[in-house]
Order: sequence, then structure tokens, then C-alpha cells
Amino acid sequence: MKHFRFLIPAGIVIAILHMYLAVFSQEQQIPEFKIYGGVEAVRGDGTVSILFNRLPDRDSFGIIEDGRIIGKVDLIDRPGFFNAKFNIYRCMAHYTIVNPRDSVLLKAGSSVGISMPHEKGKRDFSDKPFPLPRRFKSAIIGKKDGREMVFVPGGKFVLGSNNHGKEEYPEQISETGDFYIDRCEVSNRDYLQYVREMKVPFPASWNGAERDDDLPVMVNYHEAESYARWAGKRLPTEKEWEKAARGSGLVYVRKPDESYELIKKTREYPWGGFDPSKSNIAAFWENPGIRKDYTEKFPRGLLPVHFFEGAGESPYGALNMCGNASEWTSSFYRAYPGNPYPAPKFGTMYKVVRGGNWFSSPEFARVSSRQAGGLPSLSRDYAGFRCAKDPLEEDLIVESR
Repeated sequence: MKHFRFLIPAGIVIAILHMYLAVFSQEQQIPEFKIYGGVEAVRGDGTVSILFNRLPDRDSFGIIEDGRIIGKVDLIDRPGFFNAKFNIYRCMAHYTIVNPRDSVLLKAGSSVGISMPHEKGKRDFSDKPFPLPRRFKSAIIGKKDGREMVFVPGGKFVLGSNNHGKEEYPEQISETGDFYIDRCEVSNRDYLQYVREMKVPFPASWNGAERDDDLPVMVNYHEAESYARWAGKRLPTEKEWEKAARGSGLVYVRKPDESYELIKKTREYPWGGFDPSKSNIAAFWENPGIRKDYTEKFPRGLLPVHFFEGAGESPYGALNMCGNASEWTSSFYRAYPGNPYPAPKFGTMYKVVRGGNWFSSPEFARVSSRQAGGLPSLSRDYAGFRCAKDPLEEDLIVESR
């Protein structure tokens, strides 16, 4: 029994969404369930945001995928209007999955509802409205911080690796929603704007004096999180960071019988194979003759956040996602689903940092490499960062047929 899925871009409130929720609740393909709405976004802290097409009459609902209930959501707060015009309500909820193997099925667009007794009825074969094609701007400028962000489309991608550290195991197909991410790391100059406006203390890395340069700012986790909130953004999840750095890693290949097969075609660095001239890591400084325009002008260490433009970009146009400054994510340093290897740092004490840094080996600068950040505490360990945000209606371009 096929189940029609519709990916709900986080933060998008338009008539199409209302139509989708209304139609989806009446779909004859899943008559065993009464659908109240759908998952808007899955977050890294065990919660989801849900969009309802009616005020819910209970506090718990089933998560419906593949024609069955795979888990449940428990509402954290009472739903409030997400868009009063279309009677769409949003709230946050904790989620649990009954079988851990089904965790990969939970995604933006998963149905939320309850079981219903099976009733025989007349099938409705009338045409259902079909949404217009949609696309988002490939790049936007943050309203608060004036920084460029690049668009990363939602969907499946390859996460992790089977060939490197145990903390990266197992390689698996994961998924994100649509999001934007800063093209460059946040610089000292960017952070200075925040310091002056909010009158917050200087980060320890400034040694008591203002910094007004293009080198990446080094801050603790709480400082990075506060800056992102000030900018109207957030820190990226670990999954979002990796997808922005490596791309989907999946391609469709036509088979002899004219059918298509989805295969993995991953990359270990944002541009593909290792190249010491495209990122600020140890090998960049240890190879005489590599980019003398950089190495002769700057001392060995951090480089301005806009360097390696056109050479070290990720598939979506993000810079310095390999080397320069390691970067905070919002995700806790946990084992991936299916990872059997114990690690003393796994849990909810440390956050994941990504991307390696200027003194990293090629091994630790790979896009799937992950380290624990926040040693010995989230207020004392330092790293760079870039921000992410969910798309807004104003970022959406509706195309005519």
C-alpha cells in the first residue's frame, strides 16, 4: 500500500501547505488512520515541530509512516496559530520511535494522527489539487547581520563513513529539510557588530581588546549560540553541517532495463578528493610553493573566512568547511543509529564540532570527521562557527506552470 509523502519545508506558510494538510487528512491510501497534520522539522534534541490542520483534541499522537504507526509524539506546549488565515497550528513535541530501526523513517512530512477502525466506503477517484512547482533563492542576505547564506535543499544524503573513525560508523542514508547556511564562517568583524549592539563581553580569544578583522572568531558554545539567536538564526545541526559540506552523495543511474537505481557517490572533502591547495590545514603550510599569495602574506594559522573562494567551495557554495577553524554544531556528541562501539564521550555533555582546523591532518579535516567539542565544559572550549536558518515564505519563488 503506497503512502503519498509530501515534504513540508520548515517555516513555509502558504495556501499550498493548507491544501496539502486538508487533502492528506482525507487520503484513501491510509484509511486506517485519522491524520491531524504532519511533522514540520525533526530536531537534534529529541523533539519535532508539528503543523496541525485543526486544534488537536489530545496530547499524544502516532507517527505514521509506511502505512503503520512507528512511534508517537507527546505535545510539549499547546498549539498556537502558525497562520490564522489558513487555520494552521504549530507546536513542539517530544518523539519516541518504537523500533530503533524505524528512526530513519521519521522526517519532515511524516504524518501525525490516530488509528481508526477500518471502514469500507466508496473510493474517491476525483483529481486532487497538485501544488505548483517551488524553489528557493539560491542565496540570501541575513537581515540582522548582513551576511550571505546559501541554500541547501532538503532530502536524502549520505551521512558518516564505514572506512574511518568508529565515531563515524555506520555510513547511512539520512535526511534533512530545506535550510540556509552561512557561506563563510563568522568573522571577528561580524562578531564585533554583535558585541557592540548587545554590549556583551569580548570572547576570551580577543585577549581583552576589540578585534575587527576577517579571521574566524573563536568562541565557546554559548557565545556562538547567542550570536546566532541575535542574528535571527541558529547553529546548524550536525546532519545539516555535513550535508552542506559534502552534498547528497547520491546519484540516480539508469540500468539496462531503463529503470533507475540510487547509488552512493560520496566525497571526503567539499570539492571531492584531497587537494592541499584548497583548504587551510597542516598540509597547506607544509608544501612549499602552494598558494604563495596566501602563505607569504599571512603567518601560519587562521586565514580570512573568504579565502579559497572558487577552489574550496562545497557543492552548495559554502567556504572553509574543511580546515581553517573547527565549527560548532547544535548536536550532542552521540553515537549514530546502529553504531555498536561504546565511547566515553558519547552522550549529552559535549557538542559536535566539524571541519577540522588549520593544523589538522587530512584525516581529521574530512567532511564526515566528527569530534567532541566543549572540553572540559561548553563555556570554556573554543571553536569557530557559522549559522543556519529555516527558509521563510519570502525566500520562496513560486513558478508558473
